[in-house]
Amino acid sequence: MVVGKKEEKERLRKAAKEARARAQKANADWYALLERKAELSDGDRLHRLDELSKGPVSDEELQLIISAPPPSLVAKTKRHIRRELTIRWHQIVRAWSFEHPVKRLIYAVAYLWLPVKAALRLGFGLHEIIAAGILIVAKGRKVLMDFDPDHIKAIRRNYSERKLQLVSLLHTVQQWKLVEPNDREVLKFQTDALVLIASYIRDHRSDVKGKKLFANLLVKDGIEHVKVIARADNNRPIGQRYTRDECTLVWGAFESRSAQMTGNLQEAIPSTPLDKKYKSILTLPIIFRDEVVGVVSIDSEEKYHFDGYFEELPTHLGPYVQLLASSLQKRS
Repeated sequence: MVVGKKEEKERLRKAAKEARARAQKANADWYALLERKAELSDGDRLHRLDELSKGPVSDEELQLIISAPPPSLVAKTKRHIRRELTIRWHQIVRAWSFEHPVKRLIYAVAYLWLPVKAALRLGFGLHEIIAAGILIVAKGRKVLMDFDPDHIKAIRRNYSERKLQLVSLLHTVQQWKLVEPNDREVLKFQTDALVLIASYIRDHRSDVKGKKLFANLLVKDGIEHVKVIARADNNRPIGQRYTRDECTLVWGAFESRSAQMTGNLQEAIPSTPLDKKYKSILTLPIIFRDEVVGVVSIDSEEKYHFDGYFEELPTHLGPYVQLLASSLQKRS
């Protein structure tokens, strides 16, 4: 009986090895998926079954993938810890990237020093420890608020420029009521609006050099495709078409009429090519006459770059995103 189990295990191992070799030769995506099979949840395996069946994988090898053990509790815990540490790091970078970080740090240390010193003098009885803990936590929250760029008006870089850009875009929309714009003017308006959105999100996420975050405008192109019709940057051309599976978050914004987000694209959508530069995506729907007419997709090369701010970013970006409804109305 034991020998039978060993033979079966060896047979499965050889089948998996051969499957990897054939898949690597036929299609790099299939190979990457086979290599990652142990990291897929049961739901992900079942969801991918239909797509896998179309690739160079036999029924036996499909069964191997589906029956692979789910991620261990240790692996899940490690991923959670990495995610939380990455989010905290983004928060620290954001706070440090604005005006006078050293002065603000000295202020924070000085503000906390007196209550900490007083707490140490009280002794280490239970009541003293509880009282000192409450005081330090309360003071610490105040320091964090003062240290957070949101509460320092002087660090609102590009704030005035964005207001001027907004005025210019509103003026353009008003002019369209008198003179119908041509395609070139519509594209310029869309690009300028995306530049405004990119400016805000780059300031918010401390992308000082503007090399990590990008804003794009997509619309539906037929029943199963979406198309990029404008970008804030000229790093990539416009006109690309994507299927529903390739743009899950964009389709989610179209169908749910609400913002969508992922902080780890590879983990959320295992079929994502491994060479994708961007890791985090935030999609915001553009609504006109109770219909989603387009979606703004904001891509970041950093993992978990929007986590922790998902509640506020759609609200803060809402007025800029909604400006694009006028250009899509003209397009239709």
